[in-house]
This record gives sequence, structure tokens and C-alpha cells, in this order.
Amino acid sequence: MDDLIVKRIIKVKRFQRLQILNLYQQAGFWDENDSPYLIDKIIKGSYAFFVVLQKDEIVAIARCLSDGVSDAYIQDVTVKKEFRGKGIGLFILSHIKTFLLKRGISWIGLIGAPGTEKFYELAGFEKMENFVPFILRIQGK
Repeated sequence: MDDLIVKRIIKVKRFQRLQILNLYQQAGFWDENDSPYLIDKIIKGSYAFFVVLQKDEIVAIARCLSDGVSDAYIQDVTVKKEFRGKGIGLFILSHIKTFLLKRGISWIGLIGAPGTEKFYELAGFEKMENFVPFILRIQGK
């Protein structure tokens, strides 16, 4: 990771809503009609929500959903555009994997966007052969 990046990762239960919203928007994960207050519910409803800080600026986020016992899904991994390519995404994924494994959760899945395969492979993930992700589309969403 770039030595100029002073990184600190913390697990949060509440945090700077607008900075997190900005990262969701940059990544294309946010519907413009959604209330910024949904960020609070997203964090609260996650098994764990992590932010990476450079000083007081959030430069990356990621979260995991889990029953806390057998398996977990990693979601919403994103790094602020100007900080990409510095290893921060791999850093946060490594931290989440360690966090989950220490709690006995050894089945860890995620769905990556097209074009992110090499990134997730670098982080130790592999494609799930013979499985197909599905989604339930709700009209108007």
C-alpha cells in the first residue's frame, strides 16, 4: 500500500452519513430517490460495517451480512475514486476476512460486478462453479 496513505480501519455502528453516502454514490450503489438516513439503517442492520480512514476522511467502506455462526456475505466494497489502485480495497477485504474467520465463520461469499474478477481473485476469492446468483426485481426499483 502507498506509504503516503495513513490508514486506519474501524468497525462502526454509526458514522459520518454524508461521507458514506458519497462513496455509495460514486460506486453507483445508491438510488437518487433514497433518503440519506437509510445509511444509518444499513450500518445498523449489517453484521459489521467497516470504514477505512485517512486522517478524518473516509476513503473506503465495506460491510458483511451474517447470522454470526455459519456463513457471511461481503457487500458494498468500495474505495473513493482518488484512492483506488493503492491496495486499500485489498486491505479492507483482508481485515473483514480475518474478522469473520476469528468468529468461526468460514463460508464467506460475495457477488462482484463485472470486471472485478481479478481484484477479488487477488483477495483470495474464487468463482463459485455451478452456482448462479439470482435477484428478485421489485417493480419500480
